[in-house]
Amino acid sequence: MIITIELQFSKWEHEDCNAGILELIKSVASEKVIFAATKQHVKYVESIVNLEDVEKCYIEIPKTAYANNLEMLEDYEKIIEDILERYKVSSDDKIVFLSSPKNVMLAARKVIDVGIAVYFVQHANLDWILERENERIGDYSYAEIIKLCCGSGNVYNLAMNPFVKIGLTDILDDKTLKTFHFLHHPVKGSIPKSINANKTTIGVYGQCVNANFGRILKQSKEENLLKRFMVLRSCDSNHMDYSFKLPKELRIYQKPGGFDKSELLNAISRMGWILLPYSKDMYKVSMSGILADAIRYSIPIIALNSPIVDYYNEYIIGIVAETPEALVESLVSEGNKNYTKYKENMQKLKSDMIDAGEMQLRKVLYENG
Repeated sequence: MIITIELQFSKWEHEDCNAGILELIKSVASEKVIFAATKQHVKYVESIVNLEDVEKCYIEIPKTAYANNLEMLEDYEKIIEDILERYKVSSDDKIVFLSSPKNVMLAARKVIDVGIAVYFVQHANLDWILERENERIGDYSYAEIIKLCCGSGNVYNLAMNPFVKIGLTDILDDKTLKTFHFLHHPVKGSIPKSINANKTTIGVYGQCVNANFGRILKQSKEENLLKRFMVLRSCDSNHMDYSFKLPKELRIYQKPGGFDKSELLNAISRMGWILLPYSKDMYKVSMSGILADAIRYSIPIIALNSPIVDYYNEYIIGIVAETPEALVESLVSEGNKNYTKYKENMQKLKSDMIDAGEMQLRKVLYENG
């Protein structure tokens, strides 16, 4: 029996990723799969992936679930304890935590101590190791919590990006690193065939509305390219940089509180390109959800070079340059002449990522890595 548990997110957050991981687990599992999460989160995930053959276990998460502090330990421990009791979990079973912030990892120690195989899915929280290493929860930093929880032979960390190993080698000791298995971010999914993207439209959303995008707009105005940009703007989003004014020539779609899944998919389906103006210090150890969208829907990228872009652009998946100004120059000189090639390369990358993910997860679950 494999029990997957989502303790951190209760609504739509991470539904794409969790749906992808569940689909991946379903594809390789030779035993019963259970999904424990809030009823609302299960509903969102179920709208993306077929969960008919997955048993649902509805749980309640306290309102303070997003707090990364020791006060949550008792809440998380109680939820985990109830799940273990309900399903009479034994050492033959496996527990997969779909999100693994510090407090979830600490709460899982009781499961680890009784010898049950525990798998921590590691996402953006790995950024804490590089960027916020001195921040502590109780007596521990995040790196220390990982080391503490991974001291026995029944703990496995599933890092959802192969390239993150480079960033962790100088921080985690060899024994702890051996508990890490590096999988690709889930990228299964498709856009409705009834919707056709405009090859000239450049989509911009989320953390891509940043200072580098401001520089790209400045250069694009000189090249008369502003009408090509389609910007999705959440009026109260902390991710967006509004230190510069968005030109009126842009196609701007705004919604307070952000776009729901269907609205976002509808917008993405109309994008011919996706802009990734990331700085080199972004996404050192975690996957960009927007890059994952580009791969999932086979949409070529227009990107500043960064570690994550450099890694995946081995497949040649779009236009890449070192500076915002050079990126616009490349866009002008190249146009859409290589668009079909980039799109085909994206489709090949997606296929290879899915195949590699299934092979690696099967190995981790049933061959102990």
